[in-house]
Amino acid sequence: MRDLGFSLLTSITLLSSYFNLETEFETFLEKYNDEFPDSEKLKTEIEFILNQIESLDFDEKSRVYKKNDLFTLIIELHRGQFKESKNTIIKN
Repeated sequence: MRDLGFSLLTSITLLSSYFNLETEFETFLEKYNDEFPDSEKLKTEIEFILNQIESLDFDEKSRVYKKNDLFTLIIELHRGQFKESKNTIIKN
């Protein structure tokens, strides 16, 4: 159940911005209860960001893999790459 909650929190934040948990969760769940037309687009963007993080080859004990830090890294990389179009592709 926690994985689902983390996925929902991440997806909603990517679609909007950082938010108060109570209000946005309900709004998005009601809006997309039956169908989610941007699912493939969001899936592609998330896969891109996760591949970028993986390419950095962080040590498995890195704090990057702590839930809160990973969440922030995903959101901020997504914001820079897709929302603000800064083309912040990470290069080794």
